[in-house]
Amino acid sequence: MIKMKSIKIKNLYFFAIVLKGEIGDLISNYKKHMAETYNSKAALRSPPHITLHMPFKKFSRDEDRMSNLLKEIGYSNEPFNLRLINFNCFKPRVIFIDLEPSKPLIQLQKNVEKIAKIELNLFNASHKGRPFKPHITIAFRDLSKEGFGNAWKEFETKDIDHRYQVDSISLLKHDSNKWIEIFETKLGSC
Repeated sequence: MIKMKSIKIKNLYFFAIVLKGEIGDLISNYKKHMAETYNSKAALRSPPHITLHMPFKKFSRDEDRMSNLLKEIGYSNEPFNLRLINFNCFKPRVIFIDLEPSKPLIQLQKNVEKIAKIELNLFNASHKGRPFKPHITIAFRDLSKEGFGNAWKEFETKDIDHRYQVDSISLLKHDSNKWIEIFETKLGSC
């Protein structure tokens, strides 16, 4: 009889603010527009969100621990309002909804980053060491340079001005096809 070793596979996760309700629907519609008009579908693989910690790999057995840490962060941060204002880009492929600067959002992200370092031994909170630039992506990775140019012409002068109350944070997991919210905790609650 041959003994089979169990294969331990790490999954991809990230921490985020998932935008729901009317604002979530509005953002989803922008993502669908980018997919239909500019053939950029990658943004459709995640719910509308603001990333608080870049994707990282962990075993599924760590999900309870990550959820409990997220609860701790939630308890120590109060709900706050965000203002979604206009569109912006990271050339040559990313188009996003910009956010008005927010001290509570910056503090929340710092708290997530700190706990992730200390408790989960994660050191990739931001992209390539760049400072935190909160935004809501509507098109990225699979947006061609030509598509970006055309899409940016459409969106660079388009106005958007909405307010959103952030009252929860979430843990998302990649299922090999899309990102799924697997845990959500309220802010300021115990």
